[in-house]
Parts: sequence; C-alpha cells; structure tokens
Amino acid sequence: MKKVLIVVPDLNLPGGVANYYKTLRIDKHKHIKYFNINGGIFKNTALRLIERNISFFFLLFRFKIVHVNPSLLNKAFLRESVLIAISLLHRKKIIVFVRGWGNDFENKIHSNKIYNQIFRLIWCKANVFIVLGNVFKSKIKKLGYNKNVIIETTLSEYQSSIPKSIDNKGVNLLFISRLVKEKGVYIAIDALKILQKKYNIKNVCLYIAGDGDIRKEVEDYINKQEVVNCSVLGAVHGDTKDELFQKSHILIFPTYHGEGLPNTILEAMGSGLPIISRINAGIPDQVEQGVNGFLTLSLKPEWYAETVLKLLDNDTYQTISKNNIEKAKHYSISAVSSRLLSIYSQL
Repeated sequence: MKKVLIVVPDLNLPGGVANYYKTLRIDKHKHIKYFNINGGIFKNTALRLIERNISFFFLLFRFKIVHVNPSLLNKAFLRESVLIAISLLHRKKIIVFVRGWGNDFENKIHSNKIYNQIFRLIWCKANVFIVLGNVFKSKIKKLGYNKNVIIETTLSEYQSSIPKSIDNKGVNLLFISRLVKEKGVYIAIDALKILQKKYNIKNVCLYIAGDGDIRKEVEDYINKQEVVNCSVLGAVHGDTKDELFQKSHILIFPTYHGEGLPNTILEAMGSGLPIISRINAGIPDQVEQGVNGFLTLSLKPEWYAETVLKLLDNDTYQTISKNNIEKAKHYSISAVSSRLLSIYSQL
C-alpha cells in the first residue's frame, strides 16, 4: 500500500479530530504516519508556522498520499491551503476530510474573489473529499469541486450488546459536549425544568459533561433557575465516561453549532441511548426519525421535554435502544479504519 501522511492536531488536545485519531490509531500501520500541526521546537510561537511548513515539505518525499482534516473556517482554511499547495508541488495524491463547517465562511468563499480562487486553484485539485453528511457533499459541489466526494462518519469506541430499558425509578438525561452556548446546553437545562415543573416528573435528572469558557455561566444559570437534579460534571474520560454512558438513558443534544458529525451522537448510539437532537450538519444522515431517535429544527425546550415523554414508554425505548446498538456497528473502530484503508488503497 502507498505510504500515507495524515495531518492531525496534537492528540492530547481536546476536540473531535484529536479524539478521532487518538482512538482510531490508524498510524499503527507501518505505511501510515501522523503529522502533528501543533508540535515542533517553536511550539506556541510565531516561528511555528515556518517550522511546520518546512518540516512538512521535506517529510513529503517519503509519502505518496497526504490526508488533511480541516474545518471550513478561516484559520484552518488558510493553514490547509498552504499544506495542500505544498503537496501539489510534490505531486502527491490528496485527501481532504472536512471535519467542521462554518456557514458564514462558506458564504465568504462564494463571495470573496480571493478565497474563491484559493479554493478553486488549490482545494479543487484534491483527489478525494470526505464529508460527514449529504448536506456537505452538496455544499462542496456548489463550491466548485467536481471530483470524488465520499460520505463518511466519525466513530464510537463504545459498542454495547444489550439494549437499555427505562422505568419509573429514574430517568437520566445526558448532555455531553464542549460547553459552548450553540451546542444547546441551555435548551437542555430548560427542557429538564419543564419536565420537572410542568409535567411534575420528579425522578428525572440531567448530567452535563464537558468543559468550556461558559461553565461558570452554566452553573450560575442552573442555580438562578432553581433547577434541581442537574449536575455539571466537567470533562469526563476513561472509566468515568464509560460509567456515565452506562447510567444515562437518553442523549439530549440541541446543537445549532457549525457541526460536522459530533462524536457524541455516535458514542451515545453505541451505548444504546436514544438520540434527541436537531436537523443539523451530518446528524440527519445517522439519526432516522422515530427509528433510533428524534430530530427537529426547533430550538424550543418544550419540544425536547415532550420528546423525552415519548421515550418513557419502555417498549418504544427498548426498540430504539436496540436499533442504535445495531446501527452503531457501522461506526466501530475496526469498521471506520477498514473504510479509510480502502480509500487509501484505491488512490
């Protein structure tokens, strides 16, 4: 197989891309190597930009395929434009796996002549684009790319074998994500309050797992709204994260962020949790209405509270849990790794 260089962030940093490649460890194959865009002698200095590009240039002599993983955002676009251009100078095969999507930046590429030319003259020379949903495939085509576009997924390191059940002893809702307002954390909290106050469900709680700049604001909001049984856990990893998925019943994730396909969705599915989320980014490609979860365009917490009520029927709950466990096999580490290796072998 041709040797592949995969451009990745520091795998010790938080974020979906780092977690994906840290979990996948596809670099265990002798013909595949990770290139850390955050590392180097001049890490966290202005000289890092020069060092990275020079290191990348000379490293490319050993590889046939370059695989970059940008988000369609200004900083990543400019950084990856340089790396793709260097790869083109070396006449390498290029794979662009778009991981996050900024709608405002997409509009900038359409409207700004310089950005539009960069995309058409550099990015459109890539051999393959990988995207995380049909919506992104359509967007890439509209930006001017007319070659091969493959729809892929992120992955789940969780693979339960036994469907979950739900009863009147307690319902544990889970919100797990980086704490950013646009991920919908306040909507989840408000939905919990509605369940407790309007529907008088006393045995429902919400676990909020994740960290971010708004953590203190979230904690203050919970106290101000006098919401009970709502715990902000911070970032969770390893056994703590495993236990959290095991004791949770439903994922509530009202994101209106510029997503690709959140790992949270697939991890919850692999754990047998029904999904309550939004029609956003690549989520509708993986969550089928009423089959393995429920989706909406709404940002109203009332809709999320009412949807939780639908899942309190154990027959409905167990059917969806079983469907998710089966579907999540498609997102296992071995399945995702196998599909990537197949893409490399076909170039």
